[in-house]
Amino acid sequence: MRRSPGSSREPRLTTSTAVLAVASALILLMLSFNARLYFSAACDQRLQQLADEKDRELQRLARRDLVAYVDWTPGALTPSRIAVLVIAYNRASYLDRALGSVMLRHPGGANWPVYVSQDGENDEVARDDTLLAVSAFNDNGQPRYSSDTSALYRSDFFPGLGWLLTRRLWAEIGAGWPEERGFWDDWMREPPQRQGRASIRPETSRSRTFGQKGTSLSQFYIKFLAPIQFSDQAAPAWAGRNLSFLLKAAYDPPFAARVAAAREVELRRVIDRSFTASGGGDVVVRYSTPKVLLGFCKQLGIMEDLKAGVPRTAYHGVIPLRVGGVMVFLAPSFAVDQDITQRKPP
Repeated sequence: MRRSPGSSREPRLTTSTAVLAVASALILLMLSFNARLYFSAACDQRLQQLADEKDRELQRLARRDLVAYVDWTPGALTPSRIAVLVIAYNRASYLDRALGSVMLRHPGGANWPVYVSQDGENDEVARDDTLLAVSAFNDNGQPRYSSDTSALYRSDFFPGLGWLLTRRLWAEIGAGWPEERGFWDDWMREPPQRQGRASIRPETSRSRTFGQKGTSLSQFYIKFLAPIQFSDQAAPAWAGRNLSFLLKAAYDPPFAARVAAAREVELRRVIDRSFTASGGGDVVVRYSTPKVLLGFCKQLGIMEDLKAGVPRTAYHGVIPLRVGGVMVFLAPSFAVDQDITQRKPP
């Protein structure tokens, strides 16, 4: 929303603002730290549990908390399958009370699945000033290059599908948000917005795109985006996992050491999978120039482009791929920060 200088009119809700608001709501679901899907069996079980509950006070409170104007009668809601989203913090008793109020009126069956998005205190993007955003998408998440559904990485490349940022960052960049049609993701990747910051991304995507038609003019969709593997497994228990390893000070030294210790192989051995026959452990394929890297990407069937000098999914110029269960690094033979067209002094 923007107010013109000297104007007394109410702020105008722009299309970009509305889209961002809708996207933010969806991201709460996609990137929930402890999401669970309650199907009909769980709903019926909870209904029976509450029916047998001796504590009538709990049922009274649950009925009081239920939004009265929602009609749970089967067939009353359209479309025929409606998802219910419960967003909660780490307050177990409050969550149980909220679920109790929902389940008391839930008709059962699979037409009204209930999702719980329970956040905790592991919001790394708020703790680390070197982070730009958290994303649910891996640009190189094709099945042949991703398999670990719990792996998370730092990346200098901003993924544009399914992401969140902090209020603090929005206050910093929001006024300059591009109003023109499309390509706001490339705007986010430019140095004035990136400011040397990285994003957190998963190995296996938890969001997907069906946007063959749109403002991006179908760039790369059939060849690169459509084949990306979507994780349909339950989200890992993020609330019970220590994610401090993603903080820059904790992440960078072991990441650099792992790449340095990897066994060096030629690209052809990755393509034909022969690298697994001569030993285990991580492997690295070195590139000497950005042009060489883009050639490697083309041969591997991953996106062969740079955005503001940063390869997709790369961190300090290193692209991690999981091939046949083995980590393969495409790494520069020279030192870089983020932009691989700008070499660091030796």
